[in-house]
Amino acid sequence: MHSTTEAECTGALRTDGLALIYVSASSTETVERVKELLVGHYDVSVRREPRPTQDGLVEMELYALTTTPPAAGPEDLLTP
Repeated sequence: MHSTTEAECTGALRTDGLALIYVSASSTETVERVKELLVGHYDVSVRREPRPTQDGLVEMELYALTTTPPAAGPEDLLTP
């Protein structure tokens, strides 16, 4: 399992329920894992495919619709 310090995520742009997310990590597998985690909660599309940077990292840009409600938690299952 990768530690949370291996990937950097920033949601710098957020407009009307749409977030542009920049992911920079040490490997393609790590940026793909970040994408998988986001897909579990939001409608995600790839703006820019993973690509290597000059400093040896891998970066990817994603769009996420932030108006998608989060997955139901255990407390939601108890509500009638």
